[in-house]
Amino acid sequence: MNAPARPPRRGVTSALLAAAAVTAVLATSACETSGNDGAAAESSAPAADKPAGQDPADDSTAGDSGEIQTCAPASLKVTVTKPDLPGLDAERHFLVTVRNNGDATCTVWSYPYIKFDGARRPIAVIDETSGDPVDLAPGGQAYAGLQSMGGGMDTMDTNGIPVDFMSEYGGETESKPLGEPAGVSMPDTTPFDDGARVTYWTGATGSALDPLKNL
Repeated sequence: MNAPARPPRRGVTSALLAAAAVTAVLATSACETSGNDGAAAESSAPAADKPAGQDPADDSTAGDSGEIQTCAPASLKVTVTKPDLPGLDAERHFLVTVRNNGDATCTVWSYPYIKFDGARRPIAVIDETSGDPVDLAPGGQAYAGLQSMGGGMDTMDTNGIPVDFMSEYGGETESKPLGEPAGVSMPDTTPFDDGARVTYWTGATGSALDPLKNL
């Protein structure tokens, strides 16, 4: 006589059902994680064809920044004249004018750097005058006052002066001569001595000449 079949134990059946449920949850989670990893990788990829550190939405370059550059000496024309104004000495006071003959706005810095051959130092600048850079539009002009004598020694007569321009300055960067002096004619033969002085470039003739009245 066959023995009746034994009913399954509830404990075993429950364990099997629980294990099956856990397996299904894990499989579903693995699929979702795999899909999300693909999306994350796609979103974190850098934009193609853009330089490092550049905003993908910004196609501008450093050359397109529109910054005003230092005037190239070749684009400048310098003249020296005798100003006919009260309080000035026509024998030793002069107006130095620089004109931008280029096609773009540019900047002149500091003062006219005037150093004669064999001189120990350039003509000293009058510190009391402003040293702000001057932007010159095409055809624009800047001015500096020049005193040729101040009661010093080592007098020399000349009918021309070497005028150089200064480099940009700012922060720890000092302005230095560009090393391209141009020979500029004086109105006539003029004596210079150690007391010669020059002002900084300025956009107004009055600002250039007024300091000479106090010398």
